[in-house]
Amino acid sequence: MGEIKDFMYSTHFRVNKSLSLVVCLRDVFRPDRALQGSVQVYLKESFKGPQKNLSGNYVFTELEEGQYTLCVDSQYYFHYCQPVSIKKSKYSLVNIRLNPNIQYPFQRSDTLLRGTISDSLNQGIANAGIRAVVLKNPIARIAQMVQAGDRTLSVVNSWGDIEDEDAFIIGEEPQAEYCTLSKADSVSPFKQYRTDKEFEYEHRQGTGVFYTVSTFTGNNGELVVYFRNAPAKKFSIRLEVSESQRVWGKEIELFEGKTSSVGILKEGKECTQRRL
Repeated sequence: MGEIKDFMYSTHFRVNKSLSLVVCLRDVFRPDRALQGSVQVYLKESFKGPQKNLSGNYVFTELEEGQYTLCVDSQYYFHYCQPVSIKKSKYSLVNIRLNPNIQYPFQRSDTLLRGTISDSLNQGIANAGIRAVVLKNPIARIAQMVQAGDRTLSVVNSWGDIEDEDAFIIGEEPQAEYCTLSKADSVSPFKQYRTDKEFEYEHRQGTGVFYTVSTFTGNNGELVVYFRNAPAKKFSIRLEVSESQRVWGKEIELFEGKTSSVGILKEGKECTQRRL
């Protein structure tokens, strides 16, 4: 009997064949729930498909050593691909966070923002990067000073839960830093997290940790931004659009438990540019 530990649960399986690759999928919006709709996991360079085990993970066996492209196609999530390296000496474990697309079966009580991103000719912009940053209401505050070069962060939560690999902006311009956080084992009286990179700047105790949501536009420029938790009944975000080497955006007011609309948004009078 073998055992794999990933960020959701422990997976037990019987090893009857040579284990090559285990893929663990997670819904970014509802990480505590099963994936919605149909999901297909495959390797572009192989005809061998995975077996789905009792924990919902996808297990590939008997693969030849080499480089592969792992892909996930699904009904309610954006298409995903990444390179993976397969070795005979050790299996590979891949954790993937799937972003809901505009067809996702959200509930009426979810806090959402919908709209369309278009160009100057009123054509929808497909696959534009979208990032929403909650303003004025930090999800947490730094509990102990952070030095440049540090890779850990101690915080005191203000609202909501921090899931592994959630993304945040630490501090404010011009020293704001974007990073993802994962829980760290610690005996500290504060909640402690590992960052995906070293801090570039010093951040003092009490500095805000601002929650962000990242996604993409659909084929016709449609967007849906989803908030797992809302900081207040009414709150503000900055919606940022990344396309053609430009970043521009707009501040928008949202309401907990409701779907708000930004309409058709394009770079212009109502939007401001930000440095890359």
